[in-house]
Amino acid sequence: MGSGIIYLTISRIFLALSSFVIHITIARIAGVEQYGLYGILMSFLSITYMTYQPGMHAAVTKYTAQYPDIGKPILNTGLKAQATLAGIVTITAIIFSPFIAGLLKDKTLAPLLALTTLIIFPTALNGIYQASMNGVRKFGRLSVSIAFQGGTKIVFVSIAISAGYKIEGIVIALIAAAIAEFFLSRSICTHPDSDEKFELKKIISFASTVILYVFCITVISSIDLLFVKSLVGSNKDTGLYTAAVNIAKVPAILFVSFPTVVLPSISKA
Repeated sequence: MGSGIIYLTISRIFLALSSFVIHITIARIAGVEQYGLYGILMSFLSITYMTYQPGMHAAVTKYTAQYPDIGKPILNTGLKAQATLAGIVTITAIIFSPFIAGLLKDKTLAPLLALTTLIIFPTALNGIYQASMNGVRKFGRLSVSIAFQGGTKIVFVSIAISAGYKIEGIVIALIAAAIAEFFLSRSICTHPDSDEKFELKKIISFASTVILYVFCITVISSIDLLFVKSLVGSNKDTGLYTAAVNIAKVPAILFVSFPTVVLPSISKA
């Protein structure tokens, strides 16, 4: 378990550093206003993320650790459930993007919010593959997948900014990065073949309670940026607030790997 914490801590530190590189690059090259828009879109994405990812991730990790011999059926069931949920979240977010833009008093945000939702589907499926690797304690492979997330984002976003694209191009770069991350995780997540089935209702039952809890916590920690945008209206001021918030979150990086490693260890025991 100790080595798993080390691997995951290193990979998550790299992921966090890559995120900071992206933040700094957007702010310095694209400008503070574009950075403010980026912060708004990422806060919106964080809230939608918590409606589908943590619960399914925890459920697949738990049951894979508990029943490693049927890891593949659990993975397949998790993918089906996640694809359905992510599809619903994506469609709902697209439909309500004009309404959300209206609440933020900036109707030009509507197409950007809709475009950003296209990140949801590949990210959701990628999370299930990562959860499956976590469940069988393949922390090395999981660490590679997490680090790859950071690397691809830096590469794709840097290319978009270097080519002169603004926020639309940056979002498209993030969509491309999410698709690349999905295919990598899919290729390195392997299980022995099994003819057994795993009940969908078990995953949904466990995931639903986790989703409700994490969603509430995330709304509290992410909705502040949306309120700032709604109140001040300025993308520049929103960008400055985004920078301050991200600096404040740095200490949390050191502890984020512990629950990832502990859950499969407890479930297996």
